[in-house]
Amino acid sequence: MKPLHTFAVLLALATSPLEAGGRIAVYVSPRIAFAPATIVIRTTIAKNADNRAMELEIDGEEYYRSSLVQLEGEDARRTISIELRNLPGGIYHVRATLVHGELLNS
Repeated sequence: MKPLHTFAVLLALATSPLEAGGRIAVYVSPRIAFAPATIVIRTTIAKNADNRAMELEIDGEEYYRSSLVQLEGEDARRTISIELRNLPGGIYHVRATLVHGELLNS
């Protein structure tokens, strides 16, 4: 018999504020929810001419998603939001990684 309440616990990595010298910040809302959950992942990116893409990964035991968002250097949007619906219960690690122009050429 399955329990009536399953929780989705979300852990955001790389959440240092940009004012503290960070290049990217990740915010997950809500951080804890009943499954199946709808969550919003919001990233805030410091402006940089070398920013070409951001890879966002959501990794759990029964669910994985990876998205690559193209960025346009200094002209890129500073905030990017992604909504996930019907997320199954579990513990998730959320990672956001910036891809720079020199990395794309190697």
